[in-house]
Amino acid sequence: MKEILISTSFASFNDPINNNIQRKFLSSLENQTYKNFKLVVILFDQDEIIKILKEYDIEYIFVYSYISDQAKSIGMSVDPYKWITESISKISNEDIFIFTFADFFFPNTMLEKIVQNFEENLIAISYPILKKKIKDIENKKIFDITKKKYVKNCFKLDPNKYVSEFFILDTNLFKNNLSKNVFAKNSFVQLSGLNYIQVFSHLSKNKKNLFYEFQIINFYNDYQNQNTKKMHENTTKYEKQIEKSGSDLSKNLYASFGEKNKLKKKFFYGPFRKINNINEFKIKGNFFQILHYKYFIKLSYIINFFIKGAKKLENILNFEK
Repeated sequence: MKEILISTSFASFNDPINNNIQRKFLSSLENQTYKNFKLVVILFDQDEIIKILKEYDIEYIFVYSYISDQAKSIGMSVDPYKWITESISKISNEDIFIFTFADFFFPNTMLEKIVQNFEENLIAISYPILKKKIKDIENKKIFDITKKKYVKNCFKLDPNKYVSEFFILDTNLFKNNLSKNVFAKNSFVQLSGLNYIQVFSHLSKNKKNLFYEFQIINFYNDYQNQNTKKMHENTTKYEKQIEKSGSDLSKNLYASFGEKNKLKKKFFYGPFRKINNINEFKIKGNFFQILHYKYFIKLSYIINFFIKGAKKLENILNFEK
């Protein structure tokens, strides 16, 4: 029987919406049909989770950590380097490592499906991820957070705007690659969002997309995002410069990671880098599902090609003015 280690970190449960979302995450783990798993929780500043986890029938361990000054300087609430490496340090006899944020909701048979599809040196995702507000969990509505409107299905979402924040990996990949400095502390600590998640996708050539095996729901915290918007509106000019420098640094570090590991530029440079990484994962499904998914990817390339062209034209016209 395969053993699974699931790594996550929580936002504060004091926020009522975060509390609701993260409890759904825990409930979806508790209700899994496959029970041979353990949750490793990286604690940065959320001690209340210790009390909350006792309410659930889930085996867990805590790892206390802190946010480095480097990560704090660009406004990060977690330290990705510490999150990942300290989680990996807890791997003992587990076969499968799952990295996930705590704002997801999983189908009950997800872990069972993962075990059924597990292979040596596997890296897997389930993508696209369905974006829903909490109230839409029952009616299955899908919300496009970039366009702030509902769409008919997840294939209407722009894959260049999203990235998988849920990864399944053979634990041997970490044992092999940590010794090769894949996660070099000097640079990796400051990678955020898309960039540090995408690093996972280059640890092995055996990549699977299990979207047609199981779908994952990512909750959209409208309240939190409204507060974030207000916060950004009140941000000083100096703070905006810090924010931009953090974003630029993140892109530069990811590009450096790509160059050091001799990756093709399409994976870490340019407007199509997200979809190029996602497209590397072989879709698991029947003939029609594979055809459908390839159409989804191809359409994304075409749309973004015209968007890129329109932006270039706009910049030229603005320059001439």
